[in-house]
Amino acid sequence: MNELFSIINGGINMRHPLTFRMSKPHGIPCYVLLSLKSNAIYNVNGVSMKGRPNEAIIISPNTPYYYENPDGVYIDDWLRFESHDSTLFDKMNFPLNTLIYLADSRHINIIFQEIIWEYNYSREEFKKQNVSILLQVLINKLMSYYLEIGSDDNYSPFHSKLRDLRLRIQSDVMQSYKAENVASTLGISTSYFQHLYRKLFGISFHKDVIRFRIDQAKYLIAHTELTLNDISEMCGYSSEVHFFRQFKKETGRNPSDYRNMPFFESTSKY
Repeated sequence: MNELFSIINGGINMRHPLTFRMSKPHGIPCYVLLSLKSNAIYNVNGVSMKGRPNEAIIISPNTPYYYENPDGVYIDDWLRFESHDSTLFDKMNFPLNTLIYLADSRHINIIFQEIIWEYNYSREEFKKQNVSILLQVLINKLMSYYLEIGSDDNYSPFHSKLRDLRLRIQSDVMQSYKAENVASTLGISTSYFQHLYRKLFGISFHKDVIRFRIDQAKYLIAHTELTLNDISEMCGYSSEVHFFRQFKKETGRNPSDYRNMPFFESTSKY
């Protein structure tokens, strides 16, 4: 497999004193990826920007830039890298030289750590390929965050909590999930919670819970010998009748009919 990216150098949680100022008046001949852990002032190609923790930016090659934190210590994760496809970022419509708000900076931090580890300590026969793949994942995540949030006006501090919630629902559909209860734990109104959830995931909270339950039910029906009543309970339904009705509404078939379908039909059509 040909590597799409190669790393020149990088660092994690790099701390610089108040007097630090990175200045490249003519840019450098590679991409620079910065993930902020502190406030900062940026100037990229003559455009001034105020950065804050949990933002990232990729600066394009040969672009003049400088950055600093005049209010204190400057902290970031950083990479200098090359792309072996000169048109890649254009094809992605990637917002180079633009601050991107990270919906969940933990994911970015983890990928950063893996890249630096692979670059420094991986076996030579795997290093280049692993680093390239991980960097592609990182860039794809940044693009995804940009498309989801877009601007400061769309940024919400609840994004990471909603992502955690969605993963928890998907992995534990047996529990009861009510919008008013979740909103209360977040300290926001039910209507605002439902608005944020739909805006972030493109589906209502109620419909998402149903979808996860039915997906789990389909898997259990197709791959286990559990009774339909047991499956109903395992997927969070207190009533088998309710389960049957909702299953048919979502799939067009009764659970018993679904179990009798050929394997390839049950896994590909619904």
